[in-house]
Amino acid sequence: MKINFLHELIDYLHGDRPYEVRSYIMEQIAKTVDNNKGLFWEEVLAKSMIKHTTLLGRNAVGRDFTDNSDAKFATFYRRSDGVFEASVSNIRTKIGHLRICLCVPGENYHRVFFLLIPNHAFQKYTIGSDALKFTIRAGNGNITGPLTKYLCSFDEVTQKL
Repeated sequence: MKINFLHELIDYLHGDRPYEVRSYIMEQIAKTVDNNKGLFWEEVLAKSMIKHTTLLGRNAVGRDFTDNSDAKFATFYRRSDGVFEASVSNIRTKIGHLRICLCVPGENYHRVFFLLIPNHAFQKYTIGSDALKFTIRAGNGNITGPLTKYLCSFDEVTQKL
């Protein structure tokens, strides 16, 4: 399935709801800074991966799914130097792959990128920090960061491990 924008994820998860409801959800995800984005991403993943893993309860330690993977959602923001940055936090205790959705806010559309990062690949970045940083230079559009080789499609981020 090809998904490039946040509204496509919302339609995937809530396609049976009226347009007004989906628009409201889009507005809330785009403007809030709390954990609703992470919960939304967990629900998207749970729906897509229902045949091969199950979403665990809210208090599961080190993972969100029975396959030991963890869902992470981060939104890019503009730093004072003009560079856009997204921070994927709370990674130190994770025991499996990270299934990440990065959102680039826009005026009309919010672009999304996906990463599926194996545990061994991000472990060295947990020393002295608890976050992975990704950046985009203004006018460039290319995500940079130490783990961008794990950029993938929606189908790949939801694949069976």
